[in-house]
Formats: sequence, C-alpha cells, structure tokens
Amino acid sequence: MELAEDTALDREFLEELLDGDVEFAQELFETYFQSADAAYLEAEERLAANDVENAFRPFHTLKGASASVGLLGVQELAKSMELRA
Repeated sequence: MELAEDTALDREFLEELLDGDVEFAQELFETYFQSADAAYLEAEERLAANDVENAFRPFHTLKGASASVGLLGVQELAKSMELRA
C-alpha cells in the first residue's frame, strides 16, 4: 500500500477542525499521540500473547483516531494492519 505524499494529511479537514486555535491543536495532538502509543503497546502485547482473535482491536482504534485528526496515511496503514491481524 502506497499513499501519495500529498494525501497523507487532509490539510483542509485539519484547518477547518482547528480553526486557527493553536492551543486546541496542541491538546488534540497530545491526546492523539497518547492514544496511538497505547494502541501500539496493546498491539504488541496481543501479538506477543498470540491473541489472534483480538489482535485487530488496537489497529481499529488507531484507524479511527487517525481519521479524526486528518492523518489519512496513518489511517490507511492502521486499516491495512487491522485487516491482516
């Protein structure tokens, strides 16, 4: 799966969402990165435990979180991982 560089981030969506509010942007992305870190750790744990039945869950979470902040490249990667888990 390859995503064109100009489609990895939905700038228009993000600009509309943030509306120039730098403080909100900082809070939003801090929350996003905390969620992404948690999803990564959960995926690592589930895969290490060979929990195949639930291995898709953290990727599903990351997919939704990425879409909500306009990170289309990460969303597509998470979707791909979700389908493979």
